[in-house]
Amino acid sequence: AFMNEPASKLTGWDWREARGKPLLEVFQVFEEATGLPVVHPLEAIYDGREIVPNARTFKLRSRNGDDSALVEARLSANYDEKSLLGIIVVFREVTERRSAEGQYRQLQKMNAVTQIATGLGKDLDDSQRHMAEAMTKLVAGIQLTEDSSSLLAETQKRAAHQQALVAQLIML
Repeated sequence: AFMNEPASKLTGWDWREARGKPLLEVFQVFEEATGLPVVHPLEAIYDGREIVPNARTFKLRSRNGDDSALVEARLSANYDEKSLLGIIVVFREVTERRSAEGQYRQLQKMNAVTQIATGLGKDLDDSQRHMAEAMTKLVAGIQLTEDSSSLLAETQKRAAHQQALVAQLIML
């Protein structure tokens, strides 16, 4: 019966052309999660069920076949005393908001991973430092054969290299 200009733009229907057409011909919506067509709200009413007034998000296909808009819609039955006059659909595009929310969630995940990696890096750095200190004390405190001395020196060199790598990881 009536459609405002923003609804006309989103659906691709001029309100004069849409007048008298079936709701789901003009408002072509699909379940967000499954992509399946939405069941007509009148079916729920005819089956004795209430229309859920909560906002739901749908994929909206415009008249020209674009399938890219996400809309948040509220549907309600319009009664005159006890007689059903029709369905009122109020909707708005939420594509950009959803994209921003997804980017924000991704950023939160990346921050969490960064915090975990930094914590692990610091723990590993601390462990490496204690190991290097113990090796230095060990090398300084005992008499070693040439082979043992060479092996301990190589181990100490490798531990120092690992500690440098861990420091670089922490900086990242």
